[in-house]
Amino acid sequence: MSNNKQEINALSPITKDEKQGWIPLAFIQAGICVCVPSFLEGALLVEEMNFWPAILSGIVGYVLVVIAMTVLGFIGSDLGLASCTITEASLGKKGARYIAAVVFAINLVGWFGINNQKCAESFVNFLDSNFGIAIPYAVSCLFWGIIMTITAAFGMKAMEKLDYVSVPLLLIVMIIGTYLAIKQNGIGAVDEQITPMACATNFGETVILKEVVNDLRAEAIVRAIAVASGNEVGVADHPMRGKVFRESVIKGAITYALQVGRTLREARESGRDAAEAIASGFSGKVLFRGVIKQAPWELQDGFTRGKLELAGIGSFANETYTIHVQNENIYAERNGALDICVPDLICVLDENGNPVTNPNWKLGQQLSVIGLPSPDIWKTPAGQKVFSTESFRLGFAYRSFL
Repeated sequence: MSNNKQEINALSPITKDEKQGWIPLAFIQAGICVCVPSFLEGALLVEEMNFWPAILSGIVGYVLVVIAMTVLGFIGSDLGLASCTITEASLGKKGARYIAAVVFAINLVGWFGINNQKCAESFVNFLDSNFGIAIPYAVSCLFWGIIMTITAAFGMKAMEKLDYVSVPLLLIVMIIGTYLAIKQNGIGAVDEQITPMACATNFGETVILKEVVNDLRAEAIVRAIAVASGNEVGVADHPMRGKVFRESVIKGAITYALQVGRTLREARESGRDAAEAIASGFSGKVLFRGVIKQAPWELQDGFTRGKLELAGIGSFANETYTIHVQNENIYAERNGALDICVPDLICVLDENGNPVTNPNWKLGQQLSVIGLPSPDIWKTPAGQKVFSTESFRLGFAYRSFL
């Protein structure tokens, strides 16, 4: 355990000879700040706010905290006293003993608990995904809790040595993570606001939203207008400059669509199987061929919701296929088991090779179902947040159909 006199006699004044330089203390403080709760705080801010307002909010919050810490630091440095001892001047001995202790305890338990929980969770996932080793989550929590406690039990010197190594490594991880996120998603797209946003109804009304909480709230407002307007509205949103637009769109999307259309046209003109031509030409797969037996659907909350139930034909005879719809084809089941889901594409052609859109089906219509892989950006953490089984709250994880 610690033999450091300053820690053993924490409430006694520290003499000038016993004081330390600022560099070791700076590393220890950095180790407290550069941690998982800080990362989570940043993620929550960006999730609920636009990029630069989130950055500004974080800076303002930290500046306020740092000002208070700096004032206490100056007093503590001059008097050689710990913060809990300094509070005796305003709270008295009992107040400093109990109130300060409770405040410190709540703060540190939260800090320690979140770090321990995330560390334990990451360790369990790492062993399972890389080595197939499954360990109980509670055991991982206990193990990493003991590791963190041992470091603290050996005192400031042990924490100082650990932080000399861990803080630079954490900063490197942060820099690399930030670089990869910006490279993958682009800084311009992150910062673009959905407003001002214009909405026009089929009754000739126009609505302009100057401010909105976030994109999800904007979608909810537009869908409410759509429900009140016979589900027919026109919307213009995310105004941006051409340079930002180039960084924001999925590159090659229009070319991809043109190539799919050309493949479909040429296959029909030559009498080839259009579904097979598209699947083989774009790294996809013919998932099913069948006849529509049932196709229940309804307009609900501004969405076309329903399902398309097929009975198999040809090599798919005696099998069933169900496509679940929320405007678009979201996921499909073959014989009751998951076959394909968002963000991968579920495309449907009729027997003549014509695309079939929702909900323009006919009972008895013969269809071919094609699966095409989604662009890689939808499989990133940022993409999964807005277009995935998680964002649709389907209750299961993404699985490739290939």
